[in-house]
Amino acid sequence: MKRFFIFFSLSVFLLASCSEDEDDIQYVEPKSLIGTISTNVVDYDALGGIVFENVNQYNNKPYGTLIVDKLNGYPVFDGNKSTRFEVRDGDCGWSDNFSDCDTDRSRSEIFEKNTSSKIGKTITYTESVFIPKQPNFRPKGNDNLLVLSQINHSDTNNVFGALTYLVMENNNELLIRTHKDFTWNKNKDYTITKSPYNKWITIRYEIKVSDGDDGKLSVYVDDKLLFVENRSTIVTRSGIVFMKFGIYNAFRSSAKEDYSTQIAYFDGIIKKVL
Repeated sequence: MKRFFIFFSLSVFLLASCSEDEDDIQYVEPKSLIGTISTNVVDYDALGGIVFENVNQYNNKPYGTLIVDKLNGYPVFDGNKSTRFEVRDGDCGWSDNFSDCDTDRSRSEIFEKNTSSKIGKTITYTESVFIPKQPNFRPKGNDNLLVLSQINHSDTNNVFGALTYLVMENNNELLIRTHKDFTWNKNKDYTITKSPYNKWITIRYEIKVSDGDDGKLSVYVDDKLLFVENRSTIVTRSGIVFMKFGIYNAFRSSAKEDYSTQIAYFDGIIKKVL
């Protein structure tokens, strides 16, 4: 398979630890961006062999999502590679049926392709996220939304939603948000940490796939149980569950600070069906 290498000049900035945790990493973003495409490829190191595709069909930036290598100075959780996401102020893309540019959004985000119904099965997704310390990664504001990963559901009736959001909130609070039933209304926020920068955080989602009361959603952070919700996890028996991650901003105009370049890394992607 042909490999594409992309080089961009970046300013170097020191990313200092934002907490006193011993696990925090002193990290310096490399001067030049070196990576390969991360969509529609099979990469067992960075993406666990799962094939992903860009959420937006058009106007995706060449720096938006790349597989990068620790040999070039990038943070890696395991193996040699991770996936790097970047969104710059003013970026926006669109698809045939939806436009971030027209709806106050921006993103560099990929989703799992080729999923199928797993009714009665338990699906586990594992991801590790590294957020470098950077100015205004999540600008202050009460209504602007920054989502880093999602566990989504959809079915043949075009019902679509999110079982979970991995959200960065005000005051650097990283949390998992669940929604009421299959609406977009918040059910509950579960705090992961208030010092999320410059360290790897591993999250594991366990989803018992069911359209009935025997469904279950369990989330673990660094191998410790964060919460369990007993609930249906698909709307109909034709429903599917799939993973999405990257950087996704919504309701940008409600932010009380300017947006800056946003960078995040993901690694340790694992999917199991039990």
